[in-house]
Amino acid sequence: SISNFLEIYPMASIFFYQDKLHLKIASFYHNIKPLVYKKVIAINKLEKFQEKLHASRTLFIKTVRQCLIPITTQITNGSENAIEEYLDVIIELLVYDEFVNDFIVAYNLIDDIKEYQQLNKKIDSIKYDYLLKSLELINKPYAELKENELQEQQLEIQTNSTNMENAIFQSLINNVKDILPHLKDGFILKCLRYYNMDSEKVINTVLENNLPSELAQYNSNLSSMSEYENNATDYDPTINGCMKLENLCLLDDKSFRNEIR
Repeated sequence: SISNFLEIYPMASIFFYQDKLHLKIASFYHNIKPLVYKKVIAINKLEKFQEKLHASRTLFIKTVRQCLIPITTQITNGSENAIEEYLDVIIELLVYDEFVNDFIVAYNLIDDIKEYQQLNKKIDSIKYDYLLKSLELINKPYAELKENELQEQQLEIQTNSTNMENAIFQSLINNVKDILPHLKDGFILKCLRYYNMDSEKVINTVLENNLPSELAQYNSNLSSMSEYENNATDYDPTINGCMKLENLCLLDDKSFRNEIR
């Protein structure tokens, strides 16, 4: 390939640059890429050829970068005139937005131009502004796509985290219900949160009929947290940690306590 040839003989990039090979490749890329993808998608072969297509695109972009080495080398050596010439080259490439969009992503083209602006402030700022705004407009759809992908990834992470938390809660609830099967999930969860997810502490406190007032006001038969918020009734603070609810007062029955132990 041309790219491999330029790696072996980089001096050839001077001739390719003079012959404007970078513009020819960009034009070809711009016109062919949409057609190729349209055809591959139409025959339902995108997954099969995705890797090869990506490799080909990368090779084209790399070759253009190599063709521009003569001008970027001059910039590195401190030539201010070379910066203006480089900007003119990029302006010529703007008409091939399919290519430029991928070139921006591969080589941080926008950052390069901002850096060159600091190196040569003699060039009219209008030229820099025009070029940067044009590149940002070309790259905007890609940037929005990446932002959407990032949001989807974050949502997936949050969902996985929630699922993991729910699994932990359910495991601790099951630990309590193995000993106290008459208690409902919502009540157990309330107790677990109060005792910092310590299922053993919950079991011991309930068996010893030593629930704090913050928990004793809740009905152990209610199965969801929303029910607790609406049904925190029948609590008598004069009774030491015991509800007047029939089911929970079974804990006062020594025979019942001995049975479940």
